[in-house]
Formats: sequence, C-alpha cells, structure tokens
Amino acid sequence: MKKTKLRTVMAEGAAPVIDAVLTVLDGVPVLGTAVAVLKGWDDFRARMMTAKFQSFLEGLGDKSPEQVQEMLEAFNDSPEVEQMGETLLLTLESYTALEKCSLLGKLFCAYLEQRLNNQDFRRLALAINVAFPDDLLEYLSLDSHNVDLVGTARCMPYLVSAGLAREKPYGTIASLDGNMPRLYSYTALGQAFRSAINSG
Repeated sequence: MKKTKLRTVMAEGAAPVIDAVLTVLDGVPVLGTAVAVLKGWDDFRARMMTAKFQSFLEGLGDKSPEQVQEMLEAFNDSPEVEQMGETLLLTLESYTALEKCSLLGKLFCAYLEQRLNNQDFRRLALAINVAFPDDLLEYLSLDSHNVDLVGTARCMPYLVSAGLAREKPYGTIASLDGNMPRLYSYTALGQAFRSAINSG
C-alpha cells in the first residue's frame, strides 16, 4: 500500500490529538489531502474537530498505531481504503455529538478486524449521523433475549429512519384498553451494528 504522509499537510501548531489520529491512519489515502483544510479553519472549528478526533481515537480502544497499520495491510492496494478515508473524515466532520465519533471509532476497529464489511461500515456511519445519540446508546444496551423489551423499547421507533429498527407487521401484546401497541425488531443492519460494537 502506498502510504500518504499526512503530517506534511497538517496545519502549523496542530493539536497533538489530531497528530495521533493521523499517526494511526497514516496508511489511508485521501485523509492527508482532506485534513489540509484545517489550515483555513477558525480556532473554534479546529477545537471541535480535535474533540471529534479524540473521541474517535477512544473508540479504537487500546489499538496502537502499529496494530492499525498492520490491519490496514490486509487491504493492500484495495480501492476500499481510499473510500474509507473519505468516509471517515467527511463523517466525523458532520457529526454533532462526540458519542457518535466514539461509535465510529469502534465501527472502524470492527472493519479493520474484518468483523464488518465496507458497505455496512459506510451504511452505519450514515445511520449514526441521523440518529439521536441517546437512542443509539439505549439500542446498544438492549437485551436481545428479551423480545418484549426490545419490541417496545422507547428508542426503537426513532431508529426506523436510520435503518436500525423496523416495525413488526402485527402486534402480539394487547394494552389495557384493548389496542395493539406497535412492536419493533432489529434490522439486519441493526444486528450488524450491535455485533460490531458489543463484540469489540
């Protein structure tokens, strides 16, 4: 894999945390050119992006730059790597909650460990973007073995538009007034999301 030296395009005085991210992702094309825009950012926006990078790094857990680079070698000469670089930077920039950046880091780790394919990674990056962070955290904490709890969980209807939940065609639990409540279940993408985050 041809490695892009990202530090050569970093703004002068860039935050150490951004340098740490670039160290980890040194083998991912596109990021080097894209991060150059930091030179033109105002201080507030740069600080916000730094916080997002920090949360992303935390999502990687205890993976060292060397471990990440070793895993990237599995995608040697693959067009996926460039696509991944685009997804990572553009998605991080668009996120409005630091919890989402941490989740993206965990998904990226699952992708590197080949527990998550490229398309599902990109779909989930978008799903996280449209979802409310509290709903995502509740969704990830649900007990899959408790079907009734999952089906009626407060977060489920809000995650339909993100592609993580779907409404069941028929309810099975009647409420006190005799009405049939709406019940929900995980989608295949939602199951991939839970597996990637909770099995890391």
